[in-house]
Amino acid sequence: MKKLTSKKTNPSVDVTDLTKRYYNKVSGWRSKGFLEGFVGEIAKRRVLPGLKRLNLSEGDKWLDIGCGPGLNFELGLKLSKCNNLDLYGIDIADKNVKIANKKIKKGNFVQGYADRLPYKNEEFDKVTYFHVIEHVPDPLKTLQELKRVLKDRGVANFSFQNKYGLETTTMNLSKKLVFLFGGDPAGFSKPKGMLDVRRSIFEIRKLCRQAGLDVQKVDGCILMLPSIAWRIKSLRGLTLFLSDILQKIPLIKYFSSYICLTVTKQ
Repeated sequence: MKKLTSKKTNPSVDVTDLTKRYYNKVSGWRSKGFLEGFVGEIAKRRVLPGLKRLNLSEGDKWLDIGCGPGLNFELGLKLSKCNNLDLYGIDIADKNVKIANKKIKKGNFVQGYADRLPYKNEEFDKVTYFHVIEHVPDPLKTLQELKRVLKDRGVANFSFQNKYGLETTTMNLSKKLVFLFGGDPAGFSKPKGMLDVRRSIFEIRKLCRQAGLDVQKVDGCILMLPSIAWRIKSLRGLTLFLSDILQKIPLIKYFSSYICLTVTKQ
């Protein structure tokens, strides 16, 4: 069986370093305003379907790969109402790790990489891996690492940007228009050369099979032109209204901007 490979990039460009520099740049803004207002409503919709599928229980050991400044843990703790979770996070950006360690006192956060996790085999009950796989040079290796650290009866949830999302065809246009409404202080536009590969549900399912993961559930998160709506207040309510309606239509999830998969070990 032919294995899926990453999108070709300029060999002279260190894509891992570009990703690290980008997320260090936006770490401060993400830690302070990413869960507030309209941007917060979008951010929550990107991860809540996956967090709900985890069914977190007291005593669970939970790893978040690409944890950022700890926002997923903040939402997960509120959602589960658990007081005795063993929290571990790993992120490519040093600044994210520093912020997470300050915000979540009981967490264990380290700087590192998704394709070489510094943890033992079968160490975690729950693993999350949200919106990271599109930025890594070897997505299959990261899923193999996720499987390695997940317990035999553990549950993981990860998400990816959908190649066939309703938003995708307008993304390039909206990125250009966003500069007409105040520039890009939050680093919305990623640097040239940074990996940002959208994949289809079929490609991701194939990667899961190759990694030894079974897909148990598929959930979608629909975002209609978010970059424009961030700047034009009159579009914000309509964007969320349409998103929430469309999410209730079963097949529409396959045209979501982001798709969440709940997986277990084969």
